[in-house]
Amino acid sequence: AMLSDSKPDIFIGTESHLSIDHTNAETFPPDYQECFRRDRTPWDGHGGVFVAVRTGVVARHATEFEVPDCELTWIEVNGTKNKHIFIGSYYRPPRSTETTLKAMDASVSRIREQYPGAVIMIGGDFNLPDIVWEEESFRTGGRDKSQCELLLSIMNSHDLVQTNCEPTR
Repeated sequence: AMLSDSKPDIFIGTESHLSIDHTNAETFPPDYQECFRRDRTPWDGHGGVFVAVRTGVVARHATEFEVPDCELTWIEVNGTKNKHIFIGSYYRPPRSTETTLKAMDASVSRIREQYPGAVIMIGGDFNLPDIVWEEESFRTGGRDKSQCELLLSIMNSHDLVQTNCEPTR
């Protein structure tokens, strides 16, 4: 219903719970059949990330920037004036190690190396609620301090900015 009302050109999702047995046609609205997915392998009934693109938007699945140990998928959207625009969907499972954040960092680094002036947008579920975004710091008494600080460091090193500072649910 939300997609029908707002009709975004692109939307990302995490924890899709989709497997290779689920087709885009049975999962997504007709205007979003161009859905670039990275399902968990082997499928365990959890996880999975995707970026869905509305019909008419020119995009490609940028799988060359996907890395092991990380639920992350990328698309490249045709921008104006030869500008490269990459949009990623990322999921960090709760209680995971720093491995997935380091893998995400490696993926962003590969895009930056190949396309230094690219616009990079990454969204999803980082499962690190103890970051105080207004201060870009760790909440005193919170959990996963080292991972919160690692994410802040990664964002700083790639000039990424948090745009949504409120919980979405």
